[in-house]
Amino acid sequence: MIGKKAQLPSAASKLQKEFNFSFDQLKQLFILPHKVTVEPYVRAFQYKVLNSILYTNSKLYKIGYSQHDLCTFCTSHPEKLNHLVLYSCPCSKAFWNDFEVFRFSATLKKINFIRQDFIVGVLLRSCSLLNYLLLIAKIYLWDCRRNQSHPNINGFKAKILIKYETENYIGRINKKMELLREKLVKLVNFSFSVNNVMYISNIVM
Repeated sequence: MIGKKAQLPSAASKLQKEFNFSFDQLKQLFILPHKVTVEPYVRAFQYKVLNSILYTNSKLYKIGYSQHDLCTFCTSHPEKLNHLVLYSCPCSKAFWNDFEVFRFSATLKKINFIRQDFIVGVLLRSCSLLNYLLLIAKIYLWDCRRNQSHPNINGFKAKILIKYETENYIGRINKKMELLREKLVKLVNFSFSVNNVMYISNIVM
C-alpha cells in the first residue's frame, strides 16, 4: 500500500506564488484537464505546461541544443513558456485576440480573460468547452512554434476539427460518450457557426 497521500507536483508552489492560488484552486487546476478531455496527449501536454517542462528555445539554448534563445514567432525576446502562451509575444497576443473574437461570434458570450486563464484555464466557473478550447489553443501554438509558422485563427479552427475526431474515437472506444456528448456537440456547432465545414476541412496544417 502507498503510505503517503498523493501530493501536488513541485510546480504547484511556483504557480501559487505567481498567481496567488489557494490550495483548493491548485488541486482544481491539476484535475481540470481530466474533466474536459479524454485524449491522453492533451492531458499530458497541459501537465507539461503546468510544470513548465516544455523545451522552449530558452531551455534548449542553455543545454546547447539551440544557437539562440529568441522567440520563434517574434524573434525579439527570449522564448520562455509564458512569453509564448501569454500576451508577451505580439504574435501570440494577436492569436488570442482572434480567439476571443471567434468565441464571441460563435457564442455571443463575452468573457474577460485574466492572465492565468491562458496557463491553467478558467477556474471560477463551469466552462468545460471553453477550457477544452484553451487547451487545444495552447497545443496549436506549440505546433506552430515547432513548425516555425505563425499562428492564425483558421489553422486553430482546423485543429478543433481534428481534435473533435480524436475525442469522438476515444470516447467510443472507452464507452465514455455520455461524458463527451454535450461537449462535442457544442464544439462542432462552435466551429461550424463561424466557417463552412468544407472550408475548414480543406485547410492544410
